[in-house]
Amino acid sequence: MRDQVKIRLPALGLNTRILILVGLLLVGTVVITTLVIKSTTRQFVEEAIGDQMIVQARIAAHLVAIAEQKRDKALTPAEINQQLQEIVQFAKRQRNFDYEFWITDSAGHAYLRTQPDDFTFQADQPQAGHFLPLLNGGGNHRDFVVQEARKREIDDSSFKYVGVSGADKSRIVQIGYRADSLLDELARKSSFQAAWIAGL
Repeated sequence: MRDQVKIRLPALGLNTRILILVGLLLVGTVVITTLVIKSTTRQFVEEAIGDQMIVQARIAAHLVAIAEQKRDKALTPAEINQQLQEIVQFAKRQRNFDYEFWITDSAGHAYLRTQPDDFTFQADQPQAGHFLPLLNGGGNHRDFVVQEARKREIDDSSFKYVGVSGADKSRIVQIGYRADSLLDELARKSSFQAAWIAGL
């Protein structure tokens, strides 16, 4: 077999060799350009989504503060959770996005949430522990925290989480979305776009 290849290669004309070389370079350029555009597009989109989620979380913080104010009658946690659940269902119906809300008291216990699981933010949790500086009282207080999309501690789902501090009192207001429900679709679109651009 090697002898046949050796016999055939020298038989190729100069023009054919140039065409093969240029073709290989073109294919390599298209593949590399596609991968670079896909990677940078995903990173850019995730950063833009994180910025938007900060605004969404801040709106949620103010709405919860309004709902819990003692005017005529404050909403109960169950009533607030029902409203949050309707927002989540709307996002699922309209765009097939999976959203979550986790809103805590001053001790980090998420008593307002769209998931049935009882949850408390604690320092020894590698993912959730990063949001504790949103609570007042610590020397490292922060107004917001943005995490990159990654696999959760509690299951195999990949989620992006953003949190802000409370508007009315010390609390964590966290919004999360399932990353593959949005970023995978964007990745497919950016791959086609990158291949088209690279082809040009």
